[in-house]
Amino acid sequence: MKSLFLIRHGKASLEGDEKDRGLTPEGETQANQLSALLLLLKPKIGEIYSSPYRRAILTAEPFSKSTEINIQIVEDLREKTMSTEPIEDLNKERRKMWDDFSYRLPGGETSQEVQDRAVVALQGIVKSMSSEGAACFSHGNLIGHVLKKFIPDFGFDDWRSMGMPDIYRLDYSDVSSNPAVTHVNCEGVDTFKISVNK
Repeated sequence: MKSLFLIRHGKASLEGDEKDRGLTPEGETQANQLSALLLLLKPKIGEIYSSPYRRAILTAEPFSKSTEINIQIVEDLREKTMSTEPIEDLNKERRKMWDDFSYRLPGGETSQEVQDRAVVALQGIVKSMSSEGAACFSHGNLIGHVLKKFIPDFGFDDWRSMGMPDIYRLDYSDVSSNPAVTHVNCEGVDTFKISVNK
Protein backbone atom coordinates (compact mmCIF):
# COMPACT_ATOMS: atom_id res chain seq x y z
CA MET A 1 0.00 0.00 0.00
CA LYS A 2 1.12 3.55 -0.76
CA SER A 3 0.01 6.57 1.26
CA LEU A 4 -0.15 10.16 0.08
CA PHE A 5 -0.47 12.98 2.58
CA LEU A 6 -2.30 15.70 0.66
CA ILE A 7 -1.43 18.98 2.39
CA ARG A 8 -2.97 22.41 2.00
CA HIS A 9 -0.41 25.22 2.28
CA GLY A 10 -0.13 27.66 5.18
CA LYS A 11 -1.59 31.15 5.40
CA ALA A 12 -0.67 33.00 2.23
CA SER A 13 0.16 36.62 1.57
CA LEU A 14 -2.29 38.54 -0.60
CA GLU A 15 0.58 40.42 -2.26
CA GLY A 16 1.78 39.37 -5.70
CA ASP A 17 0.21 37.33 -8.45
CA GLU A 18 -1.35 33.90 -8.06
CA LYS A 19 1.86 31.98 -8.74
CA ASP A 20 4.25 34.13 -6.72
CA ARG A 21 2.34 34.86 -3.52
CA GLY A 22 4.33 33.69 -0.51
CA LEU A 23 3.42 33.07 3.12
CA THR A 24 2.56 35.54 5.85
CA PRO A 25 4.65 35.39 9.05
CA GLU A 26 1.81 33.28 10.49
CA GLY A 27 2.07 30.98 7.48
CA GLU A 28 5.81 30.59 8.02
CA THR A 29 5.17 29.57 11.63
CA GLN A 30 2.56 27.07 10.45
CA ALA A 31 5.05 25.58 7.97
CA ASN A 32 7.54 24.94 10.78
CA GLN A 33 4.85 23.46 13.01
CA LEU A 34 3.70 21.29 10.12
CA SER A 35 7.22 20.00 9.57
CA ALA A 36 7.37 18.74 13.16
CA LEU A 37 4.01 16.99 12.74
CA LEU A 38 4.92 15.37 9.42
CA LEU A 39 8.00 13.80 11.01
CA LEU A 40 5.67 11.83 13.30
CA LEU A 41 3.25 10.50 10.69
CA LYS A 42 3.10 6.88 9.61
CA PRO A 43 3.97 5.53 7.15
CA LYS A 44 7.19 7.51 7.18
CA ILE A 45 7.28 10.14 4.45
CA GLY A 46 10.12 9.46 2.04
CA GLU A 47 9.22 11.78 -0.84
CA ILE A 48 7.98 15.36 -1.18
CA TYR A 49 5.95 16.78 -4.06
CA SER A 50 4.59 20.28 -4.48
CA SER A 51 2.55 22.58 -6.62
CA PRO A 52 4.80 25.03 -8.51
CA TYR A 53 3.16 27.95 -6.70
CA ARG A 54 5.41 29.67 -4.19
CA ARG A 55 3.13 29.44 -1.15
CA ALA A 56 2.98 25.64 -1.47
CA ILE A 57 6.76 25.32 -1.94
CA LEU A 58 7.43 27.55 1.09
CA THR A 59 5.11 25.40 3.19
CA ALA A 60 7.08 22.30 2.15
CA GLU A 61 10.54 23.79 2.69
CA PRO A 62 10.96 23.35 6.47
CA PHE A 63 10.08 19.65 6.19
CA SER A 64 12.35 19.29 3.16
CA LYS A 65 15.25 20.86 5.04
CA SER A 66 14.71 18.80 8.21
CA THR A 67 14.59 15.51 6.29
CA GLU A 68 17.01 16.43 3.48
CA ILE A 69 14.40 15.23 0.97
CA ASN A 70 14.25 17.27 -2.22
CA ILE A 71 10.97 18.87 -3.28
CA GLN A 72 9.74 17.56 -6.63
CA ILE A 73 7.53 20.04 -8.49
CA VAL A 74 4.37 18.65 -10.09
CA GLU A 75 2.72 21.21 -12.38
CA ASP A 76 -0.72 19.61 -12.15
CA LEU A 77 -0.85 20.14 -8.36
CA ARG A 78 -1.23 23.90 -9.02
CA GLU A 79 -4.32 25.73 -7.81
CA LYS A 80 -7.46 25.99 -9.89
CA THR A 81 -7.54 28.89 -12.36
CA MET A 82 -10.81 30.62 -11.55
CA SER A 83 -10.82 33.22 -14.33
CA THR A 84 -8.54 35.53 -16.30
CA GLU A 85 -11.03 38.37 -15.81
CA PRO A 86 -12.15 40.20 -12.62
CA ILE A 87 -14.93 38.41 -10.71
CA GLU A 88 -17.60 40.59 -9.11
CA ASP A 89 -18.85 38.05 -6.55
CA LEU A 90 -16.23 35.35 -6.09
CA ASN A 91 -18.12 33.49 -3.35
CA LYS A 92 -21.23 33.22 -5.51
CA GLU A 93 -19.17 31.88 -8.41
CA ARG A 94 -17.37 29.40 -6.17
CA ARG A 95 -20.68 27.92 -5.05
CA LYS A 96 -21.87 27.66 -8.66
CA MET A 97 -18.70 25.77 -9.53
CA TRP A 98 -19.30 23.31 -6.70
CA ASP A 99 -22.92 22.80 -7.78
CA ASP A 100 -22.00 22.38 -11.46
CA PHE A 101 -18.60 20.83 -12.19
CA SER A 102 -18.91 21.85 -15.86
CA TYR A 103 -19.42 25.57 -15.08
CA ARG A 104 -16.64 27.77 -16.45
CA LEU A 105 -15.70 31.41 -15.94
CA PRO A 106 -13.88 33.33 -18.71
CA GLY A 107 -10.37 31.96 -19.12
CA GLY A 108 -10.78 29.63 -16.15
CA GLU A 109 -10.94 25.90 -15.49
CA THR A 110 -14.03 23.90 -14.67
CA SER A 111 -14.10 21.95 -11.43
CA GLN A 112 -14.15 18.76 -13.49
CA GLU A 113 -10.96 19.72 -15.31
CA VAL A 114 -9.18 20.45 -12.04
CA GLN A 115 -10.38 17.20 -10.50
CA ASP A 116 -9.29 15.17 -13.52
CA ARG A 117 -5.78 16.62 -13.73
CA ALA A 118 -5.26 16.34 -9.99
CA VAL A 119 -6.37 12.71 -9.77
CA VAL A 120 -4.14 11.75 -12.70
CA ALA A 121 -1.20 13.61 -11.13
CA LEU A 122 -1.67 11.78 -7.82
CA GLN A 123 -1.89 8.42 -9.59
CA GLY A 124 1.37 9.26 -11.36
CA ILE A 125 3.02 10.02 -8.04
CA VAL A 126 1.83 6.72 -6.55
CA LYS A 127 3.18 4.79 -9.54
CA SER A 128 6.60 6.44 -9.22
CA MET A 129 6.95 6.19 -5.44
CA SER A 130 9.83 4.14 -4.07
CA SER A 131 8.74 4.67 -0.44
CA GLU A 132 5.50 3.93 1.40
CA GLY A 133 4.63 7.54 2.15
CA ALA A 134 4.77 10.84 0.27
CA ALA A 135 3.80 14.42 1.11
CA CYS A 136 1.99 16.39 -1.61
CA PHE A 137 1.69 20.14 -0.97
CA SER A 138 -1.12 21.85 -2.86
CA HIS A 139 -4.14 24.17 -2.54
CA GLY A 140 -7.64 24.31 -1.11
CA ASN A 141 -9.72 24.19 -4.29
CA LEU A 142 -7.67 21.39 -5.83
CA ILE A 143 -7.67 19.30 -2.65
CA GLY A 144 -11.41 19.84 -2.24
CA HIS A 145 -12.07 18.63 -5.76
CA VAL A 146 -9.89 15.55 -5.18
CA LEU A 147 -11.85 14.74 -2.03
CA LYS A 148 -15.12 15.13 -3.96
CA LYS A 149 -13.92 12.43 -6.38
CA PHE A 150 -13.48 9.91 -3.58
CA ILE A 151 -16.15 11.19 -1.17
CA PRO A 152 -19.19 12.03 -3.35
CA ASP A 153 -21.00 13.86 -0.53
CA PHE A 154 -18.09 16.28 -0.06
CA GLY A 155 -19.37 19.72 -1.11
CA PHE A 156 -19.01 23.47 -0.89
CA ASP A 157 -19.60 23.69 2.86
CA ASP A 158 -17.08 20.90 3.52
CA TRP A 159 -14.50 22.69 1.39
CA ARG A 160 -15.25 25.94 3.22
CA SER A 161 -14.63 24.28 6.59
CA MET A 162 -11.15 23.04 5.63
CA GLY A 163 -8.30 24.44 7.68
CA MET A 164 -5.18 26.18 6.48
CA PRO A 165 -2.99 24.23 6.56
CA ASP A 166 -4.85 20.93 6.49
CA ILE A 167 -3.91 17.29 5.81
CA TYR A 168 -5.75 14.37 4.21
CA ARG A 169 -4.27 10.89 3.94
CA LEU A 170 -5.00 8.88 0.80
CA ASP A 171 -4.23 5.15 1.06
CA TYR A 172 -3.88 3.40 -2.30
CA SER A 173 -4.03 -0.40 -2.29
CA ASP A 174 -4.00 -0.26 -6.08
CA VAL A 175 -3.36 2.82 -8.23
CA SER A 176 -6.36 2.00 -10.42
CA SER A 177 -8.73 1.88 -7.42
CA ASN A 178 -10.06 4.77 -5.36
CA PRO A 179 -7.99 5.35 -2.23
CA ALA A 180 -9.31 5.29 1.31
CA VAL A 181 -9.41 8.87 2.63
CA THR A 182 -8.71 9.95 6.21
CA HIS A 183 -8.56 13.45 7.66
CA VAL A 184 -5.36 13.89 9.67
CA ASN A 185 -5.58 15.87 12.91
CA CYS A 186 -3.20 18.86 12.67
CA GLU A 187 -2.28 18.68 16.34
CA GLY A 188 0.31 21.30 17.26
CA VAL A 189 -0.35 23.40 14.16
CA ASP A 190 -2.07 26.79 14.52
CA THR A 191 -4.56 26.32 11.69
CA PHE A 192 -7.23 28.80 10.70
CA LYS A 193 -10.19 28.88 8.34
CA ILE A 194 -10.85 31.38 5.59
CA SER A 195 -14.11 33.25 6.05
CA VAL A 196 -16.35 32.67 3.04
CA ASN A 197 -19.77 34.27 3.07
CA LYS A 198 -22.77 32.21 2.05
